Amino acid sequence: MKKGIIKLTALFTVALMCMTMIPSAAFAEDDHVHSMEYVEKVEATCQKSGMEAHYYCSGCDNLFAKDDAEGKTPIEGEDLIIPIKKHDWDDGVVEREATPKKPGIITYTCKVCGTKNSEEIEYVDPPEPVKSAKKFSLDGYKLQFSEAVGKKPQKFMAKAKVDHVWVKGGKQKVTVYWKVNNDMKIADGLIILRKTGSSGVYKEVKRVLLKKNDKGTLKWDPKTYFVDKTAKKKNTSYSYIAVAYLVEDINTYITHCSDWAAAQTSASKLKNVYKADMSKKSLSLQYKGTAAVKVNISKPKTKFMAGKIRWYSDNTKVAKVSSKGKVTAAKPGSTKIRARLASGNDVTCKVSVVGAFTPETPKLKVDIASNSSISLVWNKTKNATSYDIYRSDDGIHWKKPSAKQGTTKIKGTAKKITGLKKGQRYAFYVEARNDNHGYTATSRHSNVVYQKAVIKRRPTVVTGWQTSKKLYAGQSFILSLTATSPDGRRASLQKLNGKKWVTQKTVTLPKGAGKAAFKLLFPNTWWGHKTSWRLVIPRTNTSDEYVSKTLVIQSVRVYQNPSQYVQIKDTIDKHGYNYYTSKVLVNSTSNRYNHVEALITTANKYLGDTYLNGKSGAPGKGIDAPGLVMQSCYGAGVDLWPISPSTRPIDCTERIFKGSKLANVSNYDYDPKSTDFKNVYRGDLIFFYTGKNYVGHVAIYLGLGKVIHASQVTGKVETTTLKKLVSKDGKYKYKIAGVKRIFCFI
Repeated sequence: MKKGIIKLTALFTVALMCMTMIPSAAFAEDDHVHSMEYVEKVEATCQKSGMEAHYYCSGCDNLFAKDDAEGKTPIEGEDLIIPIKKHDWDDGVVEREATPKKPGIITYTCKVCGTKNSEEIEYVDPPEPVKSAKKFSLDGYKLQFSEAVGKKPQKFMAKAKVDHVWVKGGKQKVTVYWKVNNDMKIADGLIILRKTGSSGVYKEVKRVLLKKNDKGTLKWDPKTYFVDKTAKKKNTSYSYIAVAYLVEDINTYITHCSDWAAAQTSASKLKNVYKADMSKKSLSLQYKGTAAVKVNISKPKTKFMAGKIRWYSDNTKVAKVSSKGKVTAAKPGSTKIRARLASGNDVTCKVSVVGAFTPETPKLKVDIASNSSISLVWNKTKNATSYDIYRSDDGIHWKKPSAKQGTTKIKGTAKKITGLKKGQRYAFYVEARNDNHGYTATSRHSNVVYQKAVIKRRPTVVTGWQTSKKLYAGQSFILSLTATSPDGRRASLQKLNGKKWVTQKTVTLPKGAGKAAFKLLFPNTWWGHKTSWRLVIPRTNTSDEYVSKTLVIQSVRVYQNPSQYVQIKDTIDKHGYNYYTSKVLVNSTSNRYNHVEALITTANKYLGDTYLNGKSGAPGKGIDAPGLVMQSCYGAGVDLWPISPSTRPIDCTERIFKGSKLANVSNYDYDPKSTDFKNVYRGDLIFFYTGKNYVGHVAIYLGLGKVIHASQVTGKVETTTLKKLVSKDGKYKYKIAGVKRIFCFI
């Protein structure tokens, strides 16, 4: 390479890369024609020198000034050098404060190139001597030292502050721990101060020297605990704080006080620090979001100073915490929230802060459509503040939401898209967005739905409807239903009568196209033995018709005998053509009392009727004793089949006594003196012997010693006393064969 190029390469390598070629000019000088190249100017920086603009001839290897384009006077490369600029230093950052024993360090940074330069800071002695005392207040604590110390902490000692102390109790001792870091190396040691019981003063109990001399050289000792064996008074609390100290000449400098920690004694030994955990191990918050965390203390059972919880954040720029554990997000990032117990131990909670939570992905569907519009609906998603709708007319190209069209930042979960072309197929999807104090996060887009601009009704869905139900008669039956798209329609509750559905009740549904709850009270006609029901909601221009499945209601009688005894019915079969049966006076809602009274009411209809042996017909036609019982039972809903008016045998009474499913009252006791029964109740049947071991008569017990019966002796249906029937001196002279109960006590 030629001489000129060598000089330039050494000084301006970067600049030559910027060389711009200009057209060669034929300049005659001793028959030499220059081939000139123009080199741009390179500015000098605080790291490199610069270079002036100039011309370079590749033919003769000479340099020429920028105004000598003809190449008349060559120049040297040194003439083109622009000297390096001076650094533009900032105000500097103090890396280490100066101390009486060691100079400090300050680092300056160039504002242009970022070059750093560190210099020492000489320590400036404070006025001699510093203000010292044995007793004074600092950081809200009343302190008492064994020897005088400086009352005002010096700036160079600021980073040597003990963050906090914590304690652990043992038998007649307390072990005090503290946190040590590299900034503590400036100090000579720690002063441990203790407050006993209700005393308000922290008194010095120990100076812990953390520097020791090793062959004339001070050596750092990272000791982190001290055992206080004087803390052994029974049932006494001890609180501790610590300050770092440095002795220089006649002055003793101290730092600000650490946080406090406390323990308490018991009768025999000090209680250990209680164990605890945070109610939440981690928190996720968005900017300006809040959450509450609590401390759960597990040990000991006696919660010593349980309410003395102190809260801290490792980075208050990310999240702050109140004195009651309320966390407030300040900016995106991560930090830890600490709850400090009375013992000084910390329980922590990790806090992650984002600008805005990402919403969950919504699910989209078409609600209704017409020839010019399509209505869309979607579910409300977690963390969403609004929604954006995207549309495609061809399924490929998507239109972003437009504020003018009202498809962006939709607050609700439904939108009607209008101005569409009839019969054209459209595609849509929706995104959830979370706008939170200047931060925005969006969800993944929903499923894509396709729909033509043609008539499409929304489906009508009813939830809560049942297909079978077993209920006690007499109670109210209410179904709590939810209808999707109720639209204010009148729904019909229909009952199946034979083969025809008959409307029993109409109800007006709530208005609106969303979900709406309503209650449906069934009319009392469901009390029938077994009924079938359905719900019909008519079709509208926007919603389909709804017809429910059949609901079969099986009514259960309020009162029914146990299964091994005679069963109560709503209707009684005649058991033969043209045979009379009394009208049933009870229904499914009747209780035992109603049945007993129906039995006796029916019997009273026959009072005064003629006694006719073998008859069991209607009142006024004549009747005998078992016939009266049969007809009275029919009135109370009881069928004594196979004993009936059409099938009654000669020994009808004895058959009822021995063969029917009536409950046997075995522990009855008749007292002739009081003429009444014990353990026999109104409505029971009393059977009598009319011959040797032959049961030929029956009466219905009315209570208080009275009965109603069809008497062969008097020839009529009458009420009389039990005493007359069993009296040996009377005209009946019956003997009681037994007592039967029609209606059991359940």
